[in-house]
Amino acid sequence: MAHQIPVLVSQIPENLELVTAEQTGLTAPVGDSVEFAKQIRRLVNDPALRQKLTHQARNFIRDHRSVESMVKQHDQLYQSLLNDFPDD
Repeated sequence: MAHQIPVLVSQIPENLELVTAEQTGLTAPVGDSVEFAKQIRRLVNDPALRQKLTHQARNFIRDHRSVESMVKQHDQLYQSLLNDFPDD
């Protein structure tokens, strides 16, 4: 995703944490080879879809899964936890 290659994943929870169907990639039910083939054909035959998916996936990775964004999210979490405790 970060390398601007469109992705097609099986619909298992771990994959769906990163890939949103029709937004950051394509999905197919686990074990459904017919649907996988259909989605591959879509990617091969639709350059606009490939471009849209790769652009949105790259933005998602940059905004939500980069080291910088994870550090920022952890910092926000720690700040919110500190704010829950009154100063002594």
